[in-house]
Amino acid sequence: SAEQMVELSLTSSVGDADLFASFTAHAPSFENHTYRSANAGGDVLRIPPSDANFCAALPCTLYVGVLGWGQDTTFTLLARQDIAAPSRLYDGVPQRVVEAAADTWRYFEFSPREDVAAFTVSVTPSLGDPDLYVSSDGALPSRTHFGWHADAVGEDALTVDAHDAGWCAAASCTYLIGVHAAQGAAAYAITAAVASSIEILEE
Repeated sequence: SAEQMVELSLTSSVGDADLFASFTAHAPSFENHTYRSANAGGDVLRIPPSDANFCAALPCTLYVGVLGWGQDTTFTLLARQDIAAPSRLYDGVPQRVVEAAADTWRYFEFSPREDVAAFTVSVTPSLGDPDLYVSSDGALPSRTHFGWHADAVGEDALTVDAHDAGWCAAASCTYLIGVHAAQGAAAYAITAAVASSIEILEE
């Protein structure tokens, strides 16, 4: 859509991968790309529709290339246009939010395995003070509607446990997670993980 920003988020769980994209180059690479993010650790590209190189005619395709440096690389790549829709979290894999305006929400969803009896959600800010809210009833959480929440200054973490009143006992449950930029703009990494998972650390 010409009105919506494109956001690409790359998280490397093994090795270090870099992100390249283009609306015109069908195989974007280190040598041939329009956009790139080559950080140590996670990479995020945000392409606003006002960008001079945004596609000229709709519908169009954004081509994406991922380059692993010097070793085998395992990564998760998320592409989205509807920033308001919940992003899926994968067990133990952090997702980075590079820019959240003051008093705005970003939403995520997490579906633990059927045999899981608890999981932890954590938000680690690099800017601002994001607060954490979780619901299990299908409605997006808010400051007044939630099953679990954490709103300490700085990093927030909470554990959702099978003994809690709001625990979802169905075979496949999706928990909705809201992060609120409580005091000014925020940037952070969010992770949902069960106790047995290996958590990836953000640099």
